[in-house]
Amino acid sequence: MFPATLLKLTVVKARNLAPKDSSGKSDPFCVVRVGKTRKRKTSVIRQNLNPEWPDGPFSFPSFSNDVDVKIVCYDWDNVKNDYLGAFVIPKDFITKAFTEGSSEKWFPLKCLKTLKTGVSGEILVKLEFPEKVENKKKSPVHKKLKKQVDEIKNLPPQSPVPHPTD
Repeated sequence: MFPATLLKLTVVKARNLAPKDSSGKSDPFCVVRVGKTRKRKTSVIRQNLNPEWPDGPFSFPSFSNDVDVKIVCYDWDNVKNDYLGAFVIPKDFITKAFTEGSSEKWFPLKCLKTLKTGVSGEILVKLEFPEKVENKKKSPVHKKLKKQVDEIKNLPPQSPVPHPTD
């Protein structure tokens, strides 16, 4: 487990989603749940089985990896949205993204509800931990090296050293 920090999550795009409309397409959108209480929604992309969402990243302050991150994809309809599939982001992927500062991956949609059919496709998700990236950029070694480089740049010009044969 890592300390509570800011998580930025982007639902980037999907591919090969199941068609749910009579047109042979879907109107997909995603719901992102972090724990039981925090929820965000992407916009609806009309008539598309391979959407790219312009939303995000969604910010989740005080994120801790002791909660589940679940993404559910739906086909928007006037009466009732159709289920396209879902997945829970594995804790090891979240830890990897935290360690590296960011990471992205395609996750296959699964049927997490009983008696639901017509699940296909996958979704590309990007996780970012900006505070971790900032800390990497400003590590003590980095600061020390930057200081040494700056000191060298500020040295006065020196006259050429004479060669012993001169």
